[in-house]
Amino acid sequence: MNTVRDAILLGTRGATETHTAFRVRERVEDRDGPVDVFGAIADLGVSLLFRPLDGLLGACLRLPDVGAGILVTTRRGLHMQRFTAAHELGHFVLEHDGSLDREICFPGQTANRDLKEIAADAFAAEFLMPKWLFKYHAKRHRWTTQQLVDPLNVYQLSLRMAVSYEATCLGLLAHKILDSTAVAALRNVAPKKTKQRILGDIAPDDWRAHVWLLNEHDDGGTIEAGPQDLFVADLAEHGGAGYLWETGAIEAAGFTILKDLGDQDDAEVVGGPSRRRFVLKGPPPGVHRLDLAERRPWETKAAALRSLTISLSTFGAEGEGLPRRQRPALEQPALH
Repeated sequence: MNTVRDAILLGTRGATETHTAFRVRERVEDRDGPVDVFGAIADLGVSLLFRPLDGLLGACLRLPDVGAGILVTTRRGLHMQRFTAAHELGHFVLEHDGSLDREICFPGQTANRDLKEIAADAFAAEFLMPKWLFKYHAKRHRWTTQQLVDPLNVYQLSLRMAVSYEATCLGLLAHKILDSTAVAALRNVAPKKTKQRILGDIAPDDWRAHVWLLNEHDDGGTIEAGPQDLFVADLAEHGGAGYLWETGAIEAAGFTILKDLGDQDDAEVVGGPSRRRFVLKGPPPGVHRLDLAERRPWETKAAALRSLTISLSTFGAEGEGLPRRQRPALEQPALH
């Protein structure tokens, strides 16, 4: 490994081989959602702990008679925790000596970087954002290449991949899905502006929270959200024929309806298509299941015209200690 190109190729190849060894692609396509980096670390038998690290994002440690371990800070959000964990996993897979990381970079940011760090950066980017994952979510949500020049769609893509908007933009460039001009335009639009575009006159308590735009393409999907995130369900509704999306199931799943409005697409057509739009505050931290049905209110026992099911967690960033999945059941927040 003598050049930046060598380091990038080594990291990328290591990520691809790890995907193959642990059937990462098959697992994503089975359950939807992002690449499970914390699960991959556990599968490799590497200890993972979250700590409020002072001046560090993460570390990969190799200790005699103990084995390898990875530390990740609790002082960053979930997306950065995931990227840090993938970077440290890269150090482990590429058999680097122990590493203390104060900075982790995204694709293409190689200036003044040690070659081992460049390799670990490349591993993390490829591990969390392989080209097939971009294609998987784009196909699922019907996003064409032309539609991926819209910051709203790229922001929603980033949420479903559980990586930052910035990293997603750079991944689109690295995989040559979009050119540099399109990516530069995307990077000039702050996520806050996109959130405002989705929410309209509603403001979240904290603009650092994410805003998920849910529709029919999310049926059967998996969402990894945070406890302060907002959700906008935008669904086709056959109101002219008497069919309405039931709201009881939304509240039963722990959501709070902040706004409920319908927008008739064609008022001149009786029974024509319309959209039902709910703005929702997410349920408390936990694992939840949202089941929605569209039916006539007076036909409560009849089969629904259409239904929508979404599995989601609202834990957000990992707290101090072991990964959430490895904690005793008594430490887990209540589940719906």
